[in-house]
Amino acid sequence: MGSDGIPDSLEVGCSGRAYDPVLNPDPAFDNYEPAKYDSCHTLPNGTYRRKDDRNLYTEKNGIPDHGEPHVDEDYGAVSPSDIYLSSTDTFKSVAPPHGHVPMGLKVLMKTSAWQAGSSADAIIFLDYAFIDIGKKTWRDAYVGMFMDGDLGPVNIPNYWTHNYSGFDPVTHTAYIDNVQDRGSTPIGLTLVATPRPLDSLRFSFSWFDFTASQFLMYDSLEYSWMSCEHFGYTDCVKENQSPSSPSDT
Repeated sequence: MGSDGIPDSLEVGCSGRAYDPVLNPDPAFDNYEPAKYDSCHTLPNGTYRRKDDRNLYTEKNGIPDHGEPHVDEDYGAVSPSDIYLSSTDTFKSVAPPHGHVPMGLKVLMKTSAWQAGSSADAIIFLDYAFIDIGKKTWRDAYVGMFMDGDLGPVNIPNYWTHNYSGFDPVTHTAYIDNVQDRGSTPIGLTLVATPRPLDSLRFSFSWFDFTASQFLMYDSLEYSWMSCEHFGYTDCVKENQSPSSPSDT
């Protein structure tokens, strides 16, 4: 994986020059070369930094090289705060129905976040990759996010009971808001891109009133929601909760 996930031999650099093992061996300009300047990525003041910082230019910096030809091992940053996580779903938990049957799955997640004051300081990008490491071949996949937002100022008692939730099908955005407590800022989760066109996917959305429901998360319920089985496979999007009837949602 190079700075942009593309092997050097296939990419074109910021100057428009294609990879060449002699004339342009580092089109992403992310190799550690202390005597050279990085003319691809300018500093905030418009100048170039020298490529002598191993934390930024990580060629030969101790990160394991897995032997791929012309592939940088630096995991180039997208934001000032990139985090990489990896997990596998291969272990059983307690017995059904509240247990978990492993799916033989590896999940890679990258998050990108920006500092306060930037144009994207209210956005966090979550980039997932799912890899089948089991014995069975996948034909379809259901992917879901489950959230208890508890939105509101922490200095207001029981602010989490003043929440309401909804879904905007045009932007594929699920959101939670608190219109009762001054200072609350709504939060949302938007699906930006998938390997398939977004208009070819089926979207499912539901909200739960925690104050009125005994809510237990287990596999069969989660899969039922994600696959729309819970909704009878017809209308997969539950009607938005009313702002005038907030709850612990």
